[in-house]
Amino acid sequence: MKIYLPHNIFTTIFATFLKQQKISFEFQPSALLTSAFRKDQGSCALIPVMDLLKHDELFVSSRYGLSFDGPISNSYIYYKKEKQDTLERIRLFGDISSQEAVLTNIMFKELYDAEVKMEIAREFTKLGDENYLLAGDINFSHSKMLEGFSFAEEIMEITELPYVNYILAAEDNELLERANKMLTGAGDFLKENTESFNFAPGWEPEMKDKILENAVNFIFDFDESDIEGVKSQLRMAFFYGISEEIVEPKFV
Repeated sequence: MKIYLPHNIFTTIFATFLKQQKISFEFQPSALLTSAFRKDQGSCALIPVMDLLKHDELFVSSRYGLSFDGPISNSYIYYKKEKQDTLERIRLFGDISSQEAVLTNIMFKELYDAEVKMEIAREFTKLGDENYLLAGDINFSHSKMLEGFSFAEEIMEITELPYVNYILAAEDNELLERANKMLTGAGDFLKENTESFNFAPGWEPEMKDKILENAVNFIFDFDESDIEGVKSQLRMAFFYGISEEIVEPKFV
């Protein structure tokens, strides 16, 4: 069995566990994860929660994914330095997927009563000139995240639940049950190997320390609050008219 993963610091840690267990894996951009594993029969993937809006037939794990319940996040929002009476536009850049596209819209409506125009940026140069949402490891290079607002914390303010970014999904429930068993111990591995994380070359010590200090706030093994977090995000998509009906995840 192969597991497809988004490529970021958090899933790199997860991949270390997969290597140890001799489980095959492959990194893909977040926006391509669902299509990638569906083309590869017998595989599964960590997919963005919001992908379920168009793929509600998939089975999803009630045990594994990537969830945040603190200041550390895979995405951060950065506001331009110039004073803004109203927020009209935000540019999305990095490992963008349905997750950021759907929830950014909801978040600004819910928290700020603002209709924000979103634009996928083709390039990124520096912070300050525009409003940005950056997804992926670009947030951690040159300590950018220290200037931003955690996307996870913003969503948690709305739901009062952990922010679930990715869920383990498969087309077959028996396949997913097998994956659940194979991944037994992933959460304990994270807790026991925090100090041995492999950071990308050039990351500043301050940034590494920030992630290590908050390692307890991102998890791979779910509990009931994470499951409720998934359901809450999908309900929000319905309440804001993004989906025509409430998607009920097929948990395994």
